Amino acid sequence: MKPDNYIDRNRKLPASQNYELLRRAGQEYIENLAHKIWTDYNAHDPGITLLEVLSYAITELGYRTNFDIGDLLTGKEGIIKNKTFFTAANILTNAPLTEIDYRKLLIDIEGVNNAWFIYAKNEQDRFGYDIPLENEIPVYINPKEDKLSLSDKDKFGNPLKRLAIRGLNKIVVELSEDIELGGLNQVKLDFSWMDEPRFVAVEISLEFDRWNDPKAGLLDLLNEPGEIGTLAIETSEDAVKIKVKTTDNTEELVLFIKPYEKKELALVRTYFETKAHISEIIDLLLQKKIKVDALYLSIQNRLNQNRNLCEDWLCKSTIEEIEIGVCVDIEIENSIDAEEVMAEIQQAIDLIINPPIHFYTLNQMLDKGFKPRDIFKGPALTHGFLIDEEIEKAQLPECIHASDIIAALMDLDGVKAVSNLLLTAYNKAGKPIEGAKNEAWCLHLNGQQKPVFSYSKSKMLLFRDGIPFLLPEKGNFELSQGVLYLKTQNNNLKLKNAENDFPLPRGKYFQLNDYLSVQYELPAAYGIGKGQLAEKAPAIRKAQAKQLKAYLQHFDQLLADFFNQLYHAKDLLDTENIDKTYFPQYLDKIDGIDADLFSDEVYSSDFENILLNGEKNTDRSLYENDHLFYNRRNRFLDHLLARFGTSFNDYVFMMHKMQQNARGIAELTFQEDDLINDKQIFLEKYPKLSSERGLGINYLQNQSATPAIHKWGLTERSGYAERTAALLGINRFLLNNIVPFTSPKNNWHYDTALGRLDFSLLETNPPLSKNIRWELAQKLINDIGAYRIDEASPFNISFVNDDGLKIARLDRDFDGLNEAREFIPMLFQAINIHLENFYCIEHVLLRPLETEGFADKDLLGVCLNDDCFSEASTDPYSFKITVVLPGWLARFRNIYFRRYAEKIFRKEAPAHVLIKICWIGREEMIEFQKAYKNWIRAYRSFKPAYCKNTSADAEKEEYNNTLANLVSQLKALNTIYDEGTLYDCKESETDNPIILGNSALGTL
Repeated sequence: MKPDNYIDRNRKLPASQNYELLRRAGQEYIENLAHKIWTDYNAHDPGITLLEVLSYAITELGYRTNFDIGDLLTGKEGIIKNKTFFTAANILTNAPLTEIDYRKLLIDIEGVNNAWFIYAKNEQDRFGYDIPLENEIPVYINPKEDKLSLSDKDKFGNPLKRLAIRGLNKIVVELSEDIELGGLNQVKLDFSWMDEPRFVAVEISLEFDRWNDPKAGLLDLLNEPGEIGTLAIETSEDAVKIKVKTTDNTEELVLFIKPYEKKELALVRTYFETKAHISEIIDLLLQKKIKVDALYLSIQNRLNQNRNLCEDWLCKSTIEEIEIGVCVDIEIENSIDAEEVMAEIQQAIDLIINPPIHFYTLNQMLDKGFKPRDIFKGPALTHGFLIDEEIEKAQLPECIHASDIIAALMDLDGVKAVSNLLLTAYNKAGKPIEGAKNEAWCLHLNGQQKPVFSYSKSKMLLFRDGIPFLLPEKGNFELSQGVLYLKTQNNNLKLKNAENDFPLPRGKYFQLNDYLSVQYELPAAYGIGKGQLAEKAPAIRKAQAKQLKAYLQHFDQLLADFFNQLYHAKDLLDTENIDKTYFPQYLDKIDGIDADLFSDEVYSSDFENILLNGEKNTDRSLYENDHLFYNRRNRFLDHLLARFGTSFNDYVFMMHKMQQNARGIAELTFQEDDLINDKQIFLEKYPKLSSERGLGINYLQNQSATPAIHKWGLTERSGYAERTAALLGINRFLLNNIVPFTSPKNNWHYDTALGRLDFSLLETNPPLSKNIRWELAQKLINDIGAYRIDEASPFNISFVNDDGLKIARLDRDFDGLNEAREFIPMLFQAINIHLENFYCIEHVLLRPLETEGFADKDLLGVCLNDDCFSEASTDPYSFKITVVLPGWLARFRNIYFRRYAEKIFRKEAPAHVLIKICWIGREEMIEFQKAYKNWIRAYRSFKPAYCKNTSADAEKEEYNNTLANLVSQLKALNTIYDEGTLYDCKESETDNPIILGNSALGTL
């Protein structure tokens, strides 16, 4: 039905756009305030005329304010530039958490058909909980000796219970079919050649069934005829066995070549007596291995980028396939092409046994009725969107129902009847599996293998009018090639260049701060605005016009400021740095009498500067000073944070409370600019800080291209550490040495927010050794009470010990004493902020992977006494982390900050993770950071080699040494505390009191 378009006679306007309402409200104010001297409220009264003009101007402001929010936020470029408005794909997606999430993540990889996430055995303990997967090296609980052990018996010969380390997951993937190389899931190769007048088809396998077998390296040594030494060929009942040796006869590779037709065995032997033919298939196997290795690398990178905190991956593997043969009789119509219907039959059976997973476009998901919050749930994908229910159905089956296959075949065009259907499963040797042979109703499987329809092991008879017939051999071969092509096409369901996000909203740009003076709306008789007085007008008339113009300038300024404020609303709702929250607009010219000279007559000479910048050093404009700016800017940022359910209030309260303390943060000044900067950074990084809040560090991430900055080689920390650091106001968060210099230096520098700060070690009298002076300098730099200013020019800042000796100096000259004095708190703060950092160690990564050079003492410590024999005490590896912080820095040694930080660390961690927090000293940190860096570097190279089974004994021993050293350092960690003081009535209780368990008593 065609809609009726009309303007409602009784339409209601917002109050700000309702001229009659504004005029009436204004007149009421006049009547209340000036009723004794103002009695004429008729339209001819000049005051009422001015009221009407002002009311009309306010409706224009109300009209602009009511623009679409997209228009209000659009800049001159015609786009909305805002770092806090995120697209659906950025803000609604999250790092994978559930089993379905991880499967989605891997299915999205080009070359992966399906994946399964295994986190436990297929059995339960006596309480009904899933039993976790076994870790690489068995670790046992030894209560008698109060330790963990690598031996399954204690010193008394008693058997020990194995420690079940939780959080270990295994990924099993199904790789796609390759049109040239065939199935990538098995170490096999289908090969064929023309031996007139027939095709000879064979299946080639190797002596190993995993690509990570050490012998797989021989493929790269034997893929050229000249690289092959001697050949030894044997013929068995159904296969040809070929032993291929390198030219130096030191390495040997064994191939098994099995023809699909036994009668072709002699042809196969003859064909492969030629080295060129052997090197050809070895090269094909090598290409297959290279492709599989590349896919494994993609899978490995994707998994480690999305590894949950305190979890890790066991070495991944491809799915073990089990072939399914189908015996069935099928009646087809006479008019149907037999080869075409056979292809459809094979494809239909394959879709039942191995259902594909489809990707969908955004529009398709919307058409299916999914809402955005459901579409973007889970990890962000690159090839479209997946439906959870379809992934759940694509599980490894425990039963294949014959009825499902029959129903699918009966739906095919040209199929009249299906009968005598039997299902059989075959093992690796190609033999029927006991208990899974000739099943007419349900073929039972173990749920750990991938069923694959095998045409070669099937017998499908086609009938026409009750008469059976078989396809010719050549037709069968062409058919199998066509079905393989269709299968590779079905496997390639990933969408290319899919639109995976809603487009960014665009608005229409308006110059909202354009302001037309109310003086232009007055009648010409007033002599202002466009109405010019005649030159012969009396001087008093011109003076009256100027006076009216100056009077109205007050209203013009207010309105112009409101329009400019609306224009800058986009800046208030962004995280770009701004220096004011009120935006006054200077009006320097209004047409009318003496327009060019008007501003000089009305304004004082410094009015423009006062209006825009204020009168005092603490002013931002005429409307706000620093205090008001910080209050308003924080409130705007708090509003933006509140949209994501986040607040910095606790952080602010903690910082103010620490200000009351005589030590620690009181030595620093609480900078409002730093707080604003912390909030802005947090908002800009929010999608990452939110979606990756539960992730651990990607220890296999690519090495940094800028080692001068990222000295450890890793550019990204764990998602958990990044979020907690942002909440604690730690914005310089690289994985580097927390103690930057571990050996004495005569000169050193820090690159801080103040720029490069250079320091020099000084000679002393009496002389002190370089080591002693170096250690003193590092201590004094972190004690603001040790900062001294040289009284003579040039003024320098030195660091003085308790004996009055100048130990070190800042290499910077100051023009005066006051300048140096004002620089000290900024210097102290810059150094502390530069050094603030922490380490987060996930215990599950410290589990032993090899026993070479590893002993019981190198395992993490436990408590197995009667008073602490619980899972939390007996298992130091499962869901536990240690956070190590430099306890000597100004903020970090303050008890109030420590309490707040510990609360944040525990609050932001997953509920099942147990955290140990250590605030350690500088000497401990030097040893710990060295051990941690050596271990993580070793782990990066050792873990992939371990999974590829290519690590040598020396590499195993070297890795275990770094692990043992790190574990030893973890066991030795002790929290340090600031020295407390007793207090009397003249001191505040907050002035660093002695608190049991939180203070050091100091020295007498």
